[in-house]
Order: sequence, then C-alpha cells, then structure tokens
Amino acid sequence: MLWEYLLNARPPLRDKIPLATRINWAVEIAEGLAHLHSKSVIWADAHFRNVLWVTDDLHIVLADFAYSIKDPDRFHFFTTMAPPVFAYPENYSGRPPTHVDIFGFGFMLFGVLADRFPWTENLMSGLLEAVETMNKYAKRQFDELDDPKLKEMLGPIQVLAKCS
Repeated sequence: MLWEYLLNARPPLRDKIPLATRINWAVEIAEGLAHLHSKSVIWADAHFRNVLWVTDDLHIVLADFAYSIKDPDRFHFFTTMAPPVFAYPENYSGRPPTHVDIFGFGFMLFGVLADRFPWTENLMSGLLEAVETMNKYAKRQFDELDDPKLKEMLGPIQVLAKCS
C-alpha cells in the first residue's frame, strides 16, 4: 500500500522520490476519483491505506470500496469515516457528497508533497494529534505548504483551505 511505502521511505520521501513522481501519484488518485464521481460513485474511504501501487514503475490504483455508495443524495448520512486525520470535520449533510472524497484527497496530496500530514512533523500521527488536527479544521485553520521547490514548480499552494 502507498502509505506503508511512504512511511518506510528513508531518507525522507522528498529526497528519495522525485517530485514529479509524487505529483503523478496525486494525479492518478485525482483521475481515479474523477472517474468514480463521473459514475455517481462516492468512494467514502479516501485515505492512503486504500491506495495501492501495482506496477514496477509505481503507478497506483484505488482500493477498498466496501463503504462506497452510488447516487447518494445531498443529505446522505455516511456510515463510515476515514481515519481521523483524513476525515472531513463537519457534518456531511447538505454538502455535495463528493466532499467526502475531495477532503481525503486534499489530505493525501498534502502528505505526498510535504512528506508529512498537516499540523504534524511526519506521516505518522497519533490519535491525539489527529483529534487536534480535526479541531483546527473545524475552526477553519489549515496548514500551508511552504516549500521553495514546490513554489517554483507549482506556484503558491495552500492545500485544503478551499475544500470547505
């Protein structure tokens, strides 16, 4: 799984795996989500444990659709939640159902680009850190990526801030 690969990538991910490869992973995840959403399917479990790589050149595939749902209405009550650090911090009711996946994707994008989760120093967070992170999201406080290499390649980035 991608998360296991990221956790074991030492030296740090940013030194071991080229930025272009990490961006390609994000694109492949986004393309997978776009395909699901085009079929009116919400993954509802968007997090690193459910992203696998299956080829020698590290292309990835989405997995674990046990909690996915087809054609949910805006007031659907999702009966599952991604691990706390990936979970959208507010009630899903009344929001486009795709918010569930988009928030999880934003979190994965941040992790792949920064080699850490928002508000943490790495890709491992304990339950307390996860809860503190969720509380910051609920207060509309979002971590920013401040990496000169990323800015040079992509311009200014504030991942997750526009997700709500």
